[in-house]
Amino acid sequence: MEDSRNLLDPNRSSDPLNREMFGDLSVESVNPERPPHDEPTQTDERLENGAPVIRASTKNRHVAEPLSSSEKFGHAYHRLLLMSDLIALLISSVITFVLVIAIGRVVDAADWAFAIVALAPVWALIAYQLGLYGQVERQLDFDYVAELMPIIFASTVWCWFLVLVRSFIVVGYAELITPAVMWVIMVPTLLFCRSAARALARSRPWHRRPIALIGDAATVAFLDERMKRHPEWGLSPDLEVVRFDGQQGWQVRRHSREDGPSMVSEIHQVEGNDLMAIALTSLVSDAGIDRVMVAGGIDRLSARTELVHSLTNRGIAVDYVSGGPETLYANAMPQHLEGMSLLSSRPSYPRPMGAFLKRSIDVALSAGFLLVTFPFLVLSAIAVKLDSKGPVVFRQPRTGLKGEMFQICKLRTMCDGADDMRESLWSDGIHGRDGGMLKLQNDPRVTRVGAFLRKWSLDEIPQFWNVLVGDMSLVGPRPLPLDESSEIEAKYKARQRVRPGITGPWQVMGRSDIPMEDMLKLDCTYVTGWSLSEDLRILLRTLSAVSGKSGVY
Repeated sequence: MEDSRNLLDPNRSSDPLNREMFGDLSVESVNPERPPHDEPTQTDERLENGAPVIRASTKNRHVAEPLSSSEKFGHAYHRLLLMSDLIALLISSVITFVLVIAIGRVVDAADWAFAIVALAPVWALIAYQLGLYGQVERQLDFDYVAELMPIIFASTVWCWFLVLVRSFIVVGYAELITPAVMWVIMVPTLLFCRSAARALARSRPWHRRPIALIGDAATVAFLDERMKRHPEWGLSPDLEVVRFDGQQGWQVRRHSREDGPSMVSEIHQVEGNDLMAIALTSLVSDAGIDRVMVAGGIDRLSARTELVHSLTNRGIAVDYVSGGPETLYANAMPQHLEGMSLLSSRPSYPRPMGAFLKRSIDVALSAGFLLVTFPFLVLSAIAVKLDSKGPVVFRQPRTGLKGEMFQICKLRTMCDGADDMRESLWSDGIHGRDGGMLKLQNDPRVTRVGAFLRKWSLDEIPQFWNVLVGDMSLVGPRPLPLDESSEIEAKYKARQRVRPGITGPWQVMGRSDIPMEDMLKLDCTYVTGWSLSEDLRILLRTLSAVSGKSGVY
């Protein structure tokens, strides 16, 4: 049986609790400390009649063991990100040198190269301390939005070091123009190179990390579906330990890529939190898995705590699903009260000043965007007109602020009269007739030009007019057609407290792949936990959502 290993790098935060956005669940990650190799550990060799048989074993500290999947992932990812950062520094320094020479500044090539090479290790140290390498293991959805502010801060500090080095060693005086140009170039270059590194990582075998899911059957199935929708997380649920409603024992299922989960054994309920925790821990350890996601199924807090302790003591990282969308509020705050972790959430509806700022941003950005994209709008409109019969602009009644109806504007991407065909296509939708939302993977109504416009979201440009006149906002809940809006339950009516948006949590988390029920939960979570910073994050993530192909039908 493999020895427990430390899953934390020194550059990680000392705080063992790491809260993440995982679909529409909140996940808290606990990473274990590595126990000494010569420390006796309890191992469960088998289950007899549902009771664990336990014996003590002592590990030889001199025995070399293979790296776990998390360690392979961390080591490879760290090197890849470091390489991408050094490439970004090289590219930025070359572009900066060319631009500075072009504007008539005098820069010695040898001195400039010496300063960049001398400070390359300083960048690695700064990025290391800010968690730009270690966070890739802890945070499942770590992307360019999450690393934007750390990169801006790291670039600022590094460029000041560049000023000092060139001042004392190379130039002899504090020259600021060249480092300032370097800063402007290196921030987007670093973000681009790191995004390319993540794309490359997703194609490597080590990016796939086996994970065990422990919890009630419904939540485990819920998580399993989300992992399938988001392969970029790199999680593969190889082991599932589930409990069905009304049952005391656990069903153990192993995952097959071809056939999905299949039951292999059962664990009967045993007396004592420690015995059950050891039994579940041993199942995970024997399967060679070093990360577990605990998703309900354990009623008592003491039993959950014992399980987390048992897993982390064995060297297994734990992600605890602490709740549904109510824990996803942008202003949710983790607290620690005498060793007990709390996640505090408060409703945060847009206040008058917040609503004013949001509306001001909507008007300014939508007006500017319409001016910039006007040539693309004209070309797209001509293509729509030449491709098929019908109006260029498609108008449809949608439900907006406070349930009031408005006419949404989009470039027509379907054949004329497509709206009249909706009723006959419900059974062919990817979510079924009862899914509440009509989405088809191969919609027969979409025209040739329409498919291209949808792929790049160019058909959405006229909606910025809806934003400008006040029918919509840049960020908000998805504006629903009247037939879909009429099916919404009363508990989701909170989504009508704000203007619907061109983009929102549904668009950046999966678009059409997300079922109606989950979309409504995300919308309500956005409304009740609204903040300007969350709007900014959604706008930034929309860039990658538009350029990607996932969920675009």
